[in-house]
Amino acid sequence: MSKTAQIIFPYQIDGYDSSGKKIPDIPIIYLLLKSPTGKKISGPAIIDTGFDGSLFANDALVLFLSDLPKENEKIIGGFGSNEFICELFKIQAYLADNNTKIIKDLGQILVYVPIQIDYLSEYVIIGRELLNRLNICLNGRKTTLIV
Repeated sequence: MSKTAQIIFPYQIDGYDSSGKKIPDIPIIYLLLKSPTGKKISGPAIIDTGFDGSLFANDALVLFLSDLPKENEKIIGGFGSNEFICELFKIQAYLADNNTKIIKDLGQILVYVPIQIDYLSEYVIIGRELLNRLNICLNGRKTTLIV
């Protein structure tokens, strides 16, 4: 990707809370992930600057990783003051558009998979370890994310 090239991702609409108040839309980017065996998976990942790691798995990503050996385990702080153990899996990551066209090679990353299913995320979450490799502009007024 050249210095002047940009990709714009629209925020994902999040709906309304139980009182009928609109929930703020969600900044997302699209990733394509490739295992050492050549298997691929792609989809959106929610931007979360509160997560220290690269990528936090959802159930679809857990299935994708199921035949790969874990690299390590790590205790991470979670929601509130809870700590829990995650298995770490190494895979290749690419920034992609929503049609899975590769935009940028992000290199090898670690995917965090909680051992306890209670801590599994509904969404794939991209954290600071990977976000800090990118130049990102969040434009809340236009509900877009520019990389």
